[in-house]
Amino acid sequence: KCATCGSSVVAEERFRKRKWDAPRHHIYYHCSRFAQYDCPERYLSDERLKKELVRYAQFVEMAQPQTIKITDKITRSMDTYRKVRDEVLLHQNVDPDDKPISFLEYSKYALINGAVQEKRDIVTAFNKQLYIRDRTIVSSKSY
Repeated sequence: KCATCGSSVVAEERFRKRKWDAPRHHIYYHCSRFAQYDCPERYLSDERLKKELVRYAQFVEMAQPQTIKITDKITRSMDTYRKVRDEVLLHQNVDPDDKPISFLEYSKYALINGAVQEKRDIVTAFNKQLYIRDRTIVSSKSY
C-alpha cells in the first residue's frame, strides 16, 4: 500500500522501444491514487522493489526475528533451495554443513530469482502490512 494516502500499489508494464534491438521490458510500481488523486508518491522500479524487500528482510531478521512466520510452504521451498545450494557447494569443494541456510539467504534468492508465489510467500512471512514511502519499503504508515 501507499504510505502517503493508503491506496493500493499497482504494477505497470512498459516496453521501451529501441532503434535496433527488441524492446526493453520494464515493470514499475506506483500508487493507484484512488484515495488521493494528487498523491505525491513516486514510482518504484521492479529492480528497486526487489532490493528494498531484501533490505527489509535483513532489517526484520536482525531487529525482529520473532515476527517472521515461516510456513510449511516456505520450509519446503527452503529445503529445495538447500539441496541445490549444497550440490553447488560440493562441486566447489566446500562443506555445505559449514554454511547453514538462513531465512535471509533464502529470501534473497526467492525475491530476486524466485517464482511469483515464492515472492508472495516471503512477503506474507513478514506478517505485517508493507507500505511504499519515498521509494522504500516500510512497515508503518506514519512517519
